[in-house]
Amino acid sequence: GEHMKAIELKTKLSDGETLFICHKGTIMKGVRVSGQLALTNQRLIWEKSGLANAVGLGLLSLAGTDYLSVPVSEIVTVSGYWIPAAAGMKFMLKSSEELKFQLNGSKPKKAREEFLQYFNGQKG
Repeated sequence: GEHMKAIELKTKLSDGETLFICHKGTIMKGVRVSGQLALTNQRLIWEKSGLANAVGLGLLSLAGTDYLSVPVSEIVTVSGYWIPAAAGMKFMLKSSEELKFQLNGSKPKKAREEFLQYFNGQKG
């Protein structure tokens, strides 16, 4: 249901922004940092677990491991990849940067299906 989605997301959404999916996810960028991976109608958001407040952070460097905010328009392809006992996801950006996440928590493969369905539905 609706109320489950915003469960741990600290990021404040802007006017007209709708949260579609929010799931526990670990960013795979050199260091592995666990947090929340969320998709809205405007952007892909990843925030570190326990982040105090993501208000006003805007788009930080992709090297940052506290917070990511990527406009949906920058995402070229989304695909799954195999990780033992979890579900891996790759986001290829227009900048040719690749973002990799490992979905954790309950039903990670179902969450991955939702992400893939959204992007493949939008772009296809």
